[in-house]
Amino acid sequence: MPVIAPRRELFAWAMYDFANSGYTTVVLTTIFNAYFVGVVVGRAAGFPEGTGTLLWTVAVSIPNALVLVSAPVLGAIADYYAAKKRFLLVTTIGCILGTALLALTGPGDVGLAMTLVVLSNFTFATGENLIAAFLPEISNQGSMGRVSAYGWAVGYLGGLTVLGVCLAYVSWAQRNGFDAAQYVPVTMLIVAGTFALAATPTFLWLKERAISVPRSLG
Repeated sequence: MPVIAPRRELFAWAMYDFANSGYTTVVLTTIFNAYFVGVVVGRAAGFPEGTGTLLWTVAVSIPNALVLVSAPVLGAIADYYAAKKRFLLVTTIGCILGTALLALTGPGDVGLAMTLVVLSNFTFATGENLIAAFLPEISNQGSMGRVSAYGWAVGYLGGLTVLGVCLAYVSWAQRNGFDAAQYVPVTMLIVAGTFALAATPTFLWLKERAISVPRSLG
């Protein structure tokens, strides 16, 4: 039965929740969501009222469907080759790059924005599944709930921290006469940069304890 991992490793696991929570709070829930609807697909871009909300719904629904189909396959492959951490690195890079590239979107860039939202959201959700799969390896039955709650709390703190930084910047930018097309891209870079920095302990200290099937059979 898996045992509780060292504190540094538990911290590294929880920090991934801190790292990616900024994506959900800033991109999917608050700032970029409103920016997409009001600016990228707003009336100023020549689209009818209501189009932005519809297209945003489509953009966030596609990755959900993709994850539903791909998760069992990717999970089986990751388990077979003991490759959860390698897959997690790929999805993390994908979400960070997709988020950073959202800084390039402006009024009328609907196709680009939707493509990047699909990419970043799919890799985010896949990464969520992969990091959760480490929980049985770093805790036992008696500690799993406590370790999970620790990760949730750290993630909640991360989401609030990144959102707070972004809102502080937005307030400053608005007071200085910047419009949304100027300051929202900067918030995407803040989210991407924070994700990359906060996820670093995960890849430094979290161990892959699973053993690949080919190796075990050899």
